[in-house]
Amino acid sequence: QITRWVPNIILLPLGIAALIWRARWAEGRLPLRSVAALGQRAAQRWKARSARADAAPRLSGARPAEPVARKGAPVLVIRIPRITWLAPNILDRYISRIYLRSAAIAFAALLGLFYISTFVDRAEKIFKGQATSAKVAVLLLYSTPQFVYYVIPIAALLSVLVTFGLLSRTSELSVMKACGISLYRIAAPLLLLSIAWSAVLFGLEQQVMARANRRAEAIDAEIRGRPPRTFNPLARQWLIGRDGAIYHYTYFDPSRLTIDNMTIYRPAAAGWQLASQTFAQRVTWTDGQWQAVDEWQQDFTVQGAKWRAMPRGDLALEAPDYFETEQPLAEMMTVPQLKGFIDELSASGFNIVPLSVELQKKLAFPFVTVVMTLLAVPFGMTTGKRGTLYGIGIGIVIALSYWIAVGAFAAVGKAGLLAPVLAGWAPNVMAAGSAAYLLLTART
Repeated sequence: QITRWVPNIILLPLGIAALIWRARWAEGRLPLRSVAALGQRAAQRWKARSARADAAPRLSGARPAEPVARKGAPVLVIRIPRITWLAPNILDRYISRIYLRSAAIAFAALLGLFYISTFVDRAEKIFKGQATSAKVAVLLLYSTPQFVYYVIPIAALLSVLVTFGLLSRTSELSVMKACGISLYRIAAPLLLLSIAWSAVLFGLEQQVMARANRRAEAIDAEIRGRPPRTFNPLARQWLIGRDGAIYHYTYFDPSRLTIDNMTIYRPAAAGWQLASQTFAQRVTWTDGQWQAVDEWQQDFTVQGAKWRAMPRGDLALEAPDYFETEQPLAEMMTVPQLKGFIDELSASGFNIVPLSVELQKKLAFPFVTVVMTLLAVPFGMTTGKRGTLYGIGIGIVIALSYWIAVGAFAAVGKAGLLAPVLAGWAPNVMAAGSAAYLLLTART
């Protein structure tokens, strides 16, 4: 029975606190008499204490020391020119303060949505006793970098729209233009902050997200009762060795270091011919050497194709780490790791186009905050008197359009119909081009 009231019990104090904060911000006072009386009493005590402190010097007859000027001494004044064009002025600080306040609110709201959706998705496991609340909390902790990675671009977009909406609603934007300040100068601090957000995104991607995502995936698999996802290409059936040999196998067990149904094709040094074929039912790594069981070899270099069978014997193959090359998802790797993995797959004869597209996406995504800011400035000017919800709606439409473009170009690129560089950077290029057109045609 009480579980139905838990959301109300949790949200009621938050709602009361929000109402008090809103009333104080709008009217300059608190609506509750008890809280106001408490504040007045504290103010009276502070004034009385200040009055006593001021009266103490007068009662003691002490006079403050007066500075004594030295007569006749020359005074040399050196003025150093201030580099003001690098320092933010009052207007920059004012706009940045509105922007950061809106960004903080949007960031907290969006991050809360991610937390709530993740918790609701795993709540059934908690109620059934299959997982503990502490384990879900740890999952949320390790998932936070990925959530922040997604939330920052949307928060940056919404905050720009809200900032220009507030400036337009209070006619401050019109006053700035009347004073000769262009739209580009007004948006300059927002552009600098968006570059800072891009640096934060790149730092998260390079230093935090890869390890956090792997840990979050392992905890999530434990909560759901399934084996943890391995990021190794264990199901690969074809592989090219460093010496040019072609390996075909059914399954590689990294825990036991065994390979089932291994076939080795060795091409001839000259011409399109096969030099030999070797098959082993099972190959096991023992004492630094591959041991084959039920092996047979066929040599095509001699006339008549010499064939021989061996129950056991040594087999010359690549080391075990060559077969268990790590293959995490793109979200589980940093850019250098993904680049090295692509080079390794390319040397082994694998299709690297999908991963190349993912690499370009990882390089292009941190710049989304700059692109979204440039795109939001002209749209933010149109919100004006229409209200904040109108700006939020525009932000949602822009964000959805961008994500659809990212998915569409990635799919086309992975199909080989578009170069990986173009597939990864096309959404940013299109959005930046649209933003440039809107900014150049807007009334500045």
